[in-house]
Formats: sequence, structure tokens, C-alpha cells
Amino acid sequence: SDRSDHDREKLERMVFYAQTGLCRWQVLAEYFREHIPGERCNTCDNCIRAALRERAPVVPDKPLRVSVPKRRREYAVSRTTAPTAS
Repeated sequence: SDRSDHDREKLERMVFYAQTGLCRWQVLAEYFREHIPGERCNTCDNCIRAALRERAPVVPDKPLRVSVPKRRREYAVSRTTAPTAS
């Protein structure tokens, strides 16, 4: 029916909003056929996450070599006495 198609479409839009990595304000503005200048609002969770990723340190192509001192195994010396005959 026409109503169930409309309800399915609304549900799909809600799921898209919940799962999108795009600016949530942009998604809402598009839904209401409005325009917000810029790509990001810089206030929603997705925009903040994207800004943090951009500021993250660059990971080198090659893994860094880290020298870790080798640990020596130390064993305790146990002094046992032989059983004495009585």
C-alpha cells in the first residue's frame, strides 16, 4: 500500500541518519530541502570525529623499530641437603 511504502521510506531515512558518517546537520537540512553552507557544521558527532582524525598523528608506512632490552632469566639457586641416615 501507499502508506506502507511511505513508512518504509521514513524508516530508511532514519536508519541512514543514524548510520551516516556525514554531517548530521547537512543530512537534516537536505531532508527539509534547506541548504547549510560548507560541508561540515563542526558541532555534530561526525564532524567532531572527522576533525579529530585530521589532527591525529600520521602513521608511517613502515612500522617503527623499538628496541626492547632482552630480559635475562634468573634462576634461584636452591640448596638442598642430602637426607641424613639415622
